[in-house]
Amino acid sequence: MSLPVIDPEVRFACGTCTACCDQPWRTLIELDKIPAIEQHDFSAYPQLRDKEYFTPATDHPERYAVLAKGEGTRCLFLDRDGLCIIHKELGAAAKPHMCRQFPYLPVRWNDQWQVSANYGCPSVQERRGPELTSQAEDISRLLPVLSSAAPATSVPLGASIRVSIPVVAALQERILQLWSNDSADSIWTIFAQWLALLLNVGRFSQQQPDSEAELFEKLTQETTWLDYSSFGEMRPYTRQMEIAFPVRMLFAANLYSDTVPAEALASISFWQRLTMVPRLMSLARLQGAYASHMLNQLIQVERVWRDPTELNLSPAAVSLYKRYFRSRIRQGYGLGRGLSLAAALHQHILDYNALHFFARVLAQSAERPDDDHIWRRALTLVEFHLANQHRLYEKTMKKWFYGQLNNIFNIWGSLRMFSPAGKTVSV
Repeated sequence: MSLPVIDPEVRFACGTCTACCDQPWRTLIELDKIPAIEQHDFSAYPQLRDKEYFTPATDHPERYAVLAKGEGTRCLFLDRDGLCIIHKELGAAAKPHMCRQFPYLPVRWNDQWQVSANYGCPSVQERRGPELTSQAEDISRLLPVLSSAAPATSVPLGASIRVSIPVVAALQERILQLWSNDSADSIWTIFAQWLALLLNVGRFSQQQPDSEAELFEKLTQETTWLDYSSFGEMRPYTRQMEIAFPVRMLFAANLYSDTVPAEALASISFWQRLTMVPRLMSLARLQGAYASHMLNQLIQVERVWRDPTELNLSPAAVSLYKRYFRSRIRQGYGLGRGLSLAAALHQHILDYNALHFFARVLAQSAERPDDDHIWRRALTLVEFHLANQHRLYEKTMKKWFYGQLNNIFNIWGSLRMFSPAGKTVSV
């Protein structure tokens, strides 16, 4: 594989914070690495005594096993000094590949593989360490050999319109400009402008399907395409039932993985589908409570949604989130990777809503740390446990969920869901 293209803003050096080793999701280990671990003498580590190191990976039993957990969500092999026991005893090569690869994130945009990083990592969030561009050679040795695919010639804009790859590339650049640090617009305003931009590209493509040169010119020069006033005033909802059911259902589907054991979404059985529906409906009502697997606590959903706590995005948090979304855009998230451009925007907004949801949960804790810590912690939760895991609608009810993701009015509804109280967001 040729050297990957690296996200130019990302810096990383492991700070041994153990955030990636203490989480509820499973860690897969290759079967050929198991004999060396089973035969090694770990008697110096009493926490491993009489423990089963591995459990079967039910979805890929021929290739992987699952590393056991120790206390709580900690990996069994996470030592008290914050270091990996496997690494200390047998060397880095003996570790699961997914551990060695973290936080590097390989993604393919059209026919080109790129490398960015998982923003759940505190070192990535704080830009500690050298730039990824200086680590390109080491990273390329860690990443698996990735197969190439024939480049796409067009990408769905929504449910029915397709746009060419050059148009998508121009859109990508325009969207990156919206997320520039030079922009004084709020994050809600940026999302609204993004939505207006996609809507106007769709209208133009319908009315003038053979005028790609003019479309390019408008994408680079036309500022009126960012006007979203036709959607109405962006204001928060006052009652749960004021929010359209599909909007609430999409929010519930995005949050669903926090309500079930980490391995539950790997393979959904018939009986799990039966229990899924009432769980989703309860979340979609924005009422009741659920046991959070991420935070190991009971979350009162309505209390979180209605939370009047003043939890403002500081300039540091805004800068971090802008960098995070720029990274996702550079990765081509949704640009020819299974989602339409509209559905990809919607997924970004749903993840942003999840960031606000978990930030409010953290702010309600008895001992509240500073707001910047809350926003960084919320990003760690969402990036580790939602954004880079299987989405519920990749497993079930695909046609219905994807239809709702593409709906412009649902996108606007999702954007209003956690918008600032008492404020009108404008261009």
